[in-house]
Amino acid sequence: MTFPPATRRSGPAGVWQNRLLWLLERPWLVWLALFPVAVIYTRPFLWGGDDAWEMAAAIRAAAESLLDPRNPMLALPGDTSPRFTPYVIGWGAFMNVTGLSVYVVLQVTALLNYVLFATGLTRFVTVHFDDKRLATVLIPVLFFVWGTSYGQANAYNFWFFFFSLPYVSTFAFGIGFHALAELATFLKQPGLVRIVAYLLLAILAFLCHPITGLFVFAVAFVMALFGGSLRRAVYLQAAPVIALLCALAWPYFDYGKVFLSGTQDAWYMPEMFSHQLPALGTAFAGFGIAVYFLFQRRHRFAVTLLGTFTLVYLVSWATDIYIGERFLLFAAFALHLLIALIGIQLLEDWLGGGSFKDSSFRFRIFTVLLIGLGALPFRDQDIRMTGSLLISNTVMRRHGETMREHYQFLEEHLRAGDVVLAEGMDGWTLPAISGARIVFQRHGNPLLTTELETRLAHTNAFLLGAANEQERSAILDRYGVTHVLLNLREPSAFSPNLPAYLDQIGTRVAEQNELVLYRVRAAA
Repeated sequence: MTFPPATRRSGPAGVWQNRLLWLLERPWLVWLALFPVAVIYTRPFLWGGDDAWEMAAAIRAAAESLLDPRNPMLALPGDTSPRFTPYVIGWGAFMNVTGLSVYVVLQVTALLNYVLFATGLTRFVTVHFDDKRLATVLIPVLFFVWGTSYGQANAYNFWFFFFSLPYVSTFAFGIGFHALAELATFLKQPGLVRIVAYLLLAILAFLCHPITGLFVFAVAFVMALFGGSLRRAVYLQAAPVIALLCALAWPYFDYGKVFLSGTQDAWYMPEMFSHQLPALGTAFAGFGIAVYFLFQRRHRFAVTLLGTFTLVYLVSWATDIYIGERFLLFAAFALHLLIALIGIQLLEDWLGGGSFKDSSFRFRIFTVLLIGLGALPFRDQDIRMTGSLLISNTVMRRHGETMREHYQFLEEHLRAGDVVLAEGMDGWTLPAISGARIVFQRHGNPLLTTELETRLAHTNAFLLGAANEQERSAILDRYGVTHVLLNLREPSAFSPNLPAYLDQIGTRVAEQNELVLYRVRAAA
């Protein structure tokens, strides 16, 4: 038992305190109140140049062929894409069976991921700490106690959490927390069903999103260390071993190469090895709280989690292991957990008649107020975006044209089998919208690092460089290009002879705003 049972007070003075306790013991009310926000963020399909478009294309490709899907973005075999995880294959099967559009499927995934995350986090915290109140306090701390934060998967500050609900990282977090809840139950009351449930859910989280799977395995180890024994913690390492073997046997792509690329190749630019203080904001106070709890000899589990994730992050930073930057977000979870723990301790003191004469009581009040007030200035974006979307969904349109709306007209002129040469951002939505493939994708791919560099060079040479007709023809032949998409917002950016060349070899089949689509040959 981490906290003493809530004390009910009698008399008029205790009525409001009892009501507060009643609310604190029902974290599901907070999640229920936030569910409309999930709907508000999901309906407009606001995603810009983000992972959601590539994931949507992957789900569409899986729906077209569950056993042997093609690369969702490029005209290449499917084993060249690391997107075909169990998550994508499962939703591809759902799309195939139901016949729903990929947009509806992503909206369904978003809302289900919300439910998974909410129930998983609540179950884990409630079972492990034996207190529902902690979950209720932790929820707002998780969402609001940040600085500027980061726009990466596994970030869960308010606006980005709801913005990225369809992402596989949110799903992996959700089932990962459910796995940890099963393990927490097992450590209290051992049973075969519980440990098997932990293994299956943790392995699935790893297969869907390996970095989140590592978070689950690390938390599980620390849980077993403090809730059981070192021997039991060592035995639990069978889970990551089995998960790794399952990943290496996964038939859709080479997980082993993805793992090695994540540690050796610069296939994406890391963001979280800098600006840590402004990004985390007052969540940094969790380090001080960890020291405070060390002196109190309390909450060793949360303190050890913070130390573990911080150490892995610092080692990754020092050795340029890019994927290790994500451990900063896992350390943030430990920071938020520590902040919620001191919040509960303050609540216990307050309801127990704590006095300002007590220096520890004053310290806890000052700490909680400083953290909360310090986070408020950074929540302007959350309030503005959520309010704007609420108005857009209920009263009048407030947000600008979405990427889906901007490129949607091209769906009538492109189909599966077509290959489009376009700039990175202009081609980004086309596979999800139409099923066509593109020559170059702007998002990195650990399986195609060198290939994407070559494709970018050829795309730039065709559109922006001084390539002659023979060189352009060779590029079209090499990639089996059927269409070229120009964005004439800055006509001077293209080669001067490009429009005349395209008019000579192809036909303008669609124009809207500044976008012009040329057909240059029939699909193979």
